[in-house]
Amino acid sequence: MHYICKDSDKGNFGKREQILNVGRWLNLGGKNPLTEEKRKTHRLKLNIEAVCQGRDKFFKAYVLDISPGGLKMESQTRLEKGDRLKLTVEWKNPLKLEGTVRWSQKDGLHHIYGVQFTNLNEEQDAGIREITQDIFWKNYGG
Repeated sequence: MHYICKDSDKGNFGKREQILNVGRWLNLGGKNPLTEEKRKTHRLKLNIEAVCQGRDKFFKAYVLDISPGGLKMESQTRLEKGDRLKLTVEWKNPLKLEGTVRWSQKDGLHHIYGVQFTNLNEEQDAGIREITQDIFWKNYGG
């Protein structure tokens, strides 16, 4: 497993180590030492609007975090585990994605969902990678 390496001489994260390890950090494979969660990829927090289609209706949702494998979103629309979705996320360009609801949680009047991406093509994979790298550098790159 690889994470961002700490620059042992200076006691902080070195820019070179960040550049060399950002890809590995986003694709963990095991427990993340920062959160102790067992997941295949590290999720990066954000809050952007998405237009979704699922259960034969269109609705808005807010993407709360994203990773190369999926996202967490919040919506007032009720979905069930196993529901298939089409989502359009606005970043630099609209990014159309498909996914499956893997878990759900009620939070007051809203619902929180974990969505696993399905049927990603190279363009979609590159779009997700661009979002995660942009967020990473904004939050951790200085």
